[in-house]
Amino acid sequence: MAIIGLQRRLHEAGRIRIGAAEPTPNGKKRPLKLAQFRFTSRNRRAIEAVAVTYGGEARPWADAPGGEQWEVFTTAAEIPVTVPPEQMSFSQHYETWSGGGCQRRCDGEHDSISDGPCLCDPDARECKPHTRLSLMLAAYPGTGLWRLDTSGYYAATELGGAMEVAAMLTATVGRSVLPGTLRIEHRTVKRPNKPPNNFAVPVLDFLVDMGALAAGTAAAIAGVPAPVAATVAAALPTASLTPVPRDDSPVPSLPEQIAAVEADPAPARRRANAAPPVASSGRRPRPAAEVDDEGPGGATTVATPPAASAQDTPIAPAASSPAPRSSSRRGTRSTQTDEARAQAPSSAPAWCRDLHTRATAVGLDEAQFRAVVGFATNGRTTSTAEMKPAEAAYCNATLSDIEASELVLTPQPDGSYVVDPKF
Repeated sequence: MAIIGLQRRLHEAGRIRIGAAEPTPNGKKRPLKLAQFRFTSRNRRAIEAVAVTYGGEARPWADAPGGEQWEVFTTAAEIPVTVPPEQMSFSQHYETWSGGGCQRRCDGEHDSISDGPCLCDPDARECKPHTRLSLMLAAYPGTGLWRLDTSGYYAATELGGAMEVAAMLTATVGRSVLPGTLRIEHRTVKRPNKPPNNFAVPVLDFLVDMGALAAGTAAAIAGVPAPVAATVAAALPTASLTPVPRDDSPVPSLPEQIAAVEADPAPARRRANAAPPVASSGRRPRPAAEVDDEGPGGATTVATPPAASAQDTPIAPAASSPAPRSSSRRGTRSTQTDEARAQAPSSAPAWCRDLHTRATAVGLDEAQFRAVVGFATNGRTTSTAEMKPAEAAYCNATLSDIEASELVLTPQPDGSYVVDPKF
């Protein structure tokens, strides 16, 4: 008769590892990811048996912690295993380690070392998840457990999920010991403004008939029976390679390719609601030192088209100060007053004519166009002749948004309009 309350377990035959330490030029060591499993043990015969089964050479483990140990770097990245009951094979905790050993070990609420509440902030934990999975090697001549330790996040979540599946299988097939497969998967995670992170994840898998598992029959799992293995192998597509046809046509030189592109450039794709291209001013490109002071109010302009005609007379700003544009994109009111419109200057910018023409094409009247100009200048003016180049471009984009129904002109009680986003 066993002692009541005394936990029973099998002895540990050794460890399963997916990493090692390699020396650096400065005499120190750094972690090394492995593509195949590595086994370590205090039992030399156990390591020799693993080397015979999974390949590799059994040898003493130099600098092994805690006395003499042996190790083998196998050639296997996937091994058949036997999974004992969860209480004997699986554990997870949040842990913090230092040179003196484990300082904290909690399940998220209770710390088993201090026998108190968990000290970590749930939103910014200092502890890392530590997962310990103990398995039996299916081809190993012994009953000892081989333990895999990992502190990875993906291993913690996925091995926990695998043990949930094991619990369902145990309840369905009525077996507490299940056959499975342990393998190494190499993955890469990419995050903004950070280099790619390459890491290895241990994966525990089972050969499961999901239909039988859903039906709750004992045939949900049965190791690797020959008929099932043959059926699965027959269903898998046969790996084949299709050779790429050889192209022996001459390749033009780089100057020839550049000349071909310059001679016949590919047309640029335009959006359906894109603004029309800005008309050429007819002037040659010139440095800022040669630009005349031709803008309204003495502002320097890079290119000034010919003088606008009478029909291009800009709309004069309203007497009242327009309200500033808010963060919600509510625009500037355009009041209809009895004040006379200011005459266009003799050298009005080219955008006066272009913006008036565009507003007419969109279907805006005078008051609505004044609201758009005030919106584009953030209330500075409602006259196109007083707009800056950047404000004219923004006004053109606003007209495109109105034409695409992304912005609307909301009438006000005083007869003015406000530019609003369409809700």
